[in-house]
Amino acid sequence: MLKKLLKKIFKKISFNYSEIINKIDENEEKRNHKLIESKQESQYYLENKFEDLNNKLNTINDIFYKKQEELNKKIDMIASEHQNKLDIIYNRTNQFDYYNIENNIMAMNRTNNKKILIIGFYGAPNIGDELMLETLIQKLSDINEYEITVMLADNPRYDVEKYPAIRFIHYPKNIFEFNILAEQYDYFIFGGGAIIDDTNYEKEDAYRYDLGTILIKLSIRAIAFEKKVIALALSSSTTITNENYIKKLSYIINNSEYFSVRDENSFKIIKENCNIEEKKLNILQDLVLANDILQKRNCINIKNENKTIRKLNIGIVWISAYENQEKLIKIIHDINEYYDNKKITCEINLIPFYNFNDIDIKFYEETLKNENLNNVNICKFTNNIDEITNLFMEQDIIISLRYHGVLLSYALGIPCISICYNIHEHYKNKMEYLNRIFKNNENAIDYTDLTKERMFFILDNIQRNTITNQESVIQLLKKSQIDLENVINKIFYNNSTGGKNGECWKCNRS
Repeated sequence: MLKKLLKKIFKKISFNYSEIINKIDENEEKRNHKLIESKQESQYYLENKFEDLNNKLNTINDIFYKKQEELNKKIDMIASEHQNKLDIIYNRTNQFDYYNIENNIMAMNRTNNKKILIIGFYGAPNIGDELMLETLIQKLSDINEYEITVMLADNPRYDVEKYPAIRFIHYPKNIFEFNILAEQYDYFIFGGGAIIDDTNYEKEDAYRYDLGTILIKLSIRAIAFEKKVIALALSSSTTITNENYIKKLSYIINNSEYFSVRDENSFKIIKENCNIEEKKLNILQDLVLANDILQKRNCINIKNENKTIRKLNIGIVWISAYENQEKLIKIIHDINEYYDNKKITCEINLIPFYNFNDIDIKFYEETLKNENLNNVNICKFTNNIDEITNLFMEQDIIISLRYHGVLLSYALGIPCISICYNIHEHYKNKMEYLNRIFKNNENAIDYTDLTKERMFFILDNIQRNTITNQESVIQLLKKSQIDLENVINKIFYNNSTGGKNGECWKCNRS
């Protein structure tokens, strides 16, 4: 029995084992088949995907090469344009040694002529400073036996072709260059502007950009080399506190050929702080007032009195700073409200004065960006005196936050709202003096005190009094021209007769 049972069990096990093996083989075969199918499908998928990616890559390559070709054409075009400009600059550099002090000195040494270096905030460009430079070159143009060089702030966009007979160099880059300049030039003319300033004097690299520092360092060395230092119509900040600066400024004034400021406030500050000889400090009106173009126009822009006004052009000259943006917008809206109430149409023209990297134009554009003002225009920048005076004379009223905007308005007989930028150290001195000599204090206001009510009051006053005191303006401008010419004749010719005008030279000390 047992034996039969064991056989039966064994037979059952054998059967089951064979069945299991067969099943395993069957499953294995099915699995392999699926794997083969899956592999084939994957391969097919990958082949399709690869083909698709390859097509996309070819498309991208086509676009890339097309764009690259377009870019290369643009690069070639821009390169060609800039190469032309570079060629001009290169030729100019070779001819006039632009921006290179050492090469400029070498060029000058080929002649025995006396050499003049004019220093100021030129090259930025700022219209006021550029007009001062233009005026000075006008007055020096007849001195044929002298070679003139102008020191510029670094600005590769500056048009050096404006004065083809003048050499240009950069501000000194190191102390060694101060020594070179002091040794090689004969006359050092600081040609107008807000130069007397000790704010940055103690800063390590101030001599590279700060004219208040350059005035001291260059003049001290020039005097040591027994050269002539001339300061024409400068102005000072409202305070001078640095003892070392004051000491050296005193020495420079006492040892200069001629030293003048352009306003009585600067005169007073220097006299109170500096130990100087009584006759060494003079007052000379702003150089722009002596410009020949203003004289030829007779400096009069006559407005018809008692005429019915239906449309006005309002020119605004502003200082581009973010903190001034809100007040400019408010003034524009106040002007529109004022003339809307009077049923008078007005066009507001924003006039740029400072063009380094298009700063004024960009500021005006940013200011108007979110404003719906159809009567506001941004004028093109120009530092050509004919163009800027023409633009000014097209305006019925000028509102100016800039000193030379006010000065041109007064000189051209244009009613002007003079806004003194009294948060800036230099402005209070020169603006107060300018308003006084042109008898315009009633239309003047400090920046910090400007309100809608004050603006309306001044506009009412201007509308009642549209004609500037013509005779006094003519006399002031004529005297400014004669005084500057007399100073130049005295320095360069030792001539007390005033050359062209036959006037006696006088120092104009207040």
